[in-house]
Amino acid sequence: MKYILLIFLSLIFFYSSAQKKQNVYYFKNNGFEVQSKDSSDFFRVIEEPDSTSTYFNIKEYYKSGNRKMIGKLSSFFPSLIFEDRAITFYENGKRASIENYKDNVLIGSAYYYYFNGVVREERNYLEKDKNQLTPSIKYSVIQVVDSSGNKFLDTLSNGVVDITDHYGNKESGAYVKGLKNGIWKSYNAKLKENYEDNYEDGKLIFGKTIESNGNVINYDESEKLPQFVGGTNAFAKLLLENLKYPDGARKNKIQGNVYLSFAVEINGNLSDFKIVKSVDEELDAEALRVIKLSPKWTPAMKKGKPVRSFYSIPISFQLR
Repeated sequence: MKYILLIFLSLIFFYSSAQKKQNVYYFKNNGFEVQSKDSSDFFRVIEEPDSTSTYFNIKEYYKSGNRKMIGKLSSFFPSLIFEDRAITFYENGKRASIENYKDNVLIGSAYYYYFNGVVREERNYLEKDKNQLTPSIKYSVIQVVDSSGNKFLDTLSNGVVDITDHYGNKESGAYVKGLKNGIWKSYNAKLKENYEDNYEDGKLIFGKTIESNGNVINYDESEKLPQFVGGTNAFAKLLLENLKYPDGARKNKIQGNVYLSFAVEINGNLSDFKIVKSVDEELDAEALRVIKLSPKWTPAMKKGKPVRSFYSIPISFQLR
């Protein structure tokens, strides 16, 4: 099983004339699936590979029709697996980021831009240590620039950063050889929250969120994934103990994996259950029934506060 913090869509359109085959998916900005372009904020198009490539082409567009993202995928079901270069765009048409992927992991140089097109930050994503599930340090920073083009770091990637973006978000702190060190302060203009994070050689030691009302929340991890209380094994046990093979599907020897997704709300409740890939009406219904038996989860956390997130899982029906 695998955590997925993105929603997967089931609405697919096929074009089979002189065009490449395309899958079209519609999204709201908050990640919700919608059924039409008119009710969406942006949409995603996945095309079959070019004649000289094995990778699918992925393209996203704002509702205005302007590009939002272009890239390559080695797979798009049940999740997107990025490969090679991916470029994102602001709605004004200027680049927002350039990143490189290998098997859905960021590698090598990456560039992030301000709304006016000036490079904001250059990073070098480090190779993943095969002995670690996740590397302790994912990247080092090469350079940080303000929106006017003034550089903060020297040639050894040392220096003190103090920047404000066009949304009013702020961040300040010191880099030593491209890694965050000491106290970093930041401000989220949308939430009107302040954050103070203590780093040692790029690793977060502890931090605190200061809400607009003055309430303080402490944390030792910037983000945490949602989790079934008791862990993955306990969740699997819940499914196995309650899953019943529908009589009709058994009689007709129908089997396979039903892929579904759901949201984990900030209070731990599950909602927005969706069949991502159907096998059979009876099997789909049984998979949904069993998932809905789940008690509350521990929600995902961001800077010490619960946030809404999404989870995707295959439920296997196999005749013995």
